[in-house]
Amino acid sequence: QISSFSGYGSQAWALDNIAAVGRGPQEIENDFESVTTCDVFGQSRRDYKNYCSSASKALVFSGTSAIGHFLTLVPLYIPHRGVSPSTSYSFLFIEDFESIPAIPGIKWATIIGGKISIPYCGAIDATGAGYAAYFNQTGNRYIQTQSFDLTRAQSLSFKIRIVGGSGCEDAARGEDIVVEYQARGDSTFIKLIQLANDNYITTRTVSINLPFRAQSRATVLRWRQLSNGGYGTDEWAIDQVRISSILVTLFSETFDTAPIIGGAKWASISGGSFLTPDCGSIDFLQGANGRAAFFQQPGDRSIQTQPLDLSNAKLNFVISCTYW
Repeated sequence: QISSFSGYGSQAWALDNIAAVGRGPQEIENDFESVTTCDVFGQSRRDYKNYCSSASKALVFSGTSAIGHFLTLVPLYIPHRGVSPSTSYSFLFIEDFESIPAIPGIKWATIIGGKISIPYCGAIDATGAGYAAYFNQTGNRYIQTQSFDLTRAQSLSFKIRIVGGSGCEDAARGEDIVVEYQARGDSTFIKLIQLANDNYITTRTVSINLPFRAQSRATVLRWRQLSNGGYGTDEWAIDQVRISSILVTLFSETFDTAPIIGGAKWASISGGSFLTPDCGSIDFLQGANGRAAFFQQPGDRSIQTQPLDLSNAKLNFVISCTYW
């Protein structure tokens, strides 16, 4: 905003390449290349005074105005969307081990008790030749990254199998795998997640959101087995490691289909029901029918989930009041 002008064409200014961006996908963007009318943003998301679009495809302000020249947008809901971190542009770190990375090298600092090879019990990923970080040696077993700037990172995903496969024994209790991190300034590693061996006898993808502390300018990640029975026993492997700038969705509810109370997600609702609010839809993401958890009955008004594992979760929701 510029508050004063001395006349037409003087102190003219322009805007271009506007974008609202975060650690997820861009939610609003305009480079004005397709502008043919003055309604540049469309719908009701504008309040423009004294502007026009120029031949150079920008938003130009000029002319005399007692109130100045300005552009405003009505409040926009720009969610920190949580999705499966599979969009290629979101990846900050990718490792599929197919090129057999040097260790130590650019990505990995150390591998102990293992090597980059095709696991004895069979590949854990169907793509490529099947190489993975595979552990079957005596003593400590772990792999550790170099220190990375994870200030833009939101989630970590990887494939893992703990023993399993043809000719391989089952791991015993206590031979779990832990994923740990050491942030900038930390002297020890902090546990991010512990993977029970009996839950990963077949290949599974693990996706987890990173806690704020792990989002430092110099963070190290480590996969480590708590114990093992020695050479050729309690084998495990990881593959397809990804660090993403997009959150993993741990829980999602749009209410477009009325959920079952007492079901997998919701335990109870009081003083409300699932319908389009009297004041209109509050769904800025333009859901199918505008339905929400709407509360208007006398007495207690609440909605409660079932118990959820929200380790490292980040919460987003839309809330609004009725008006009459």
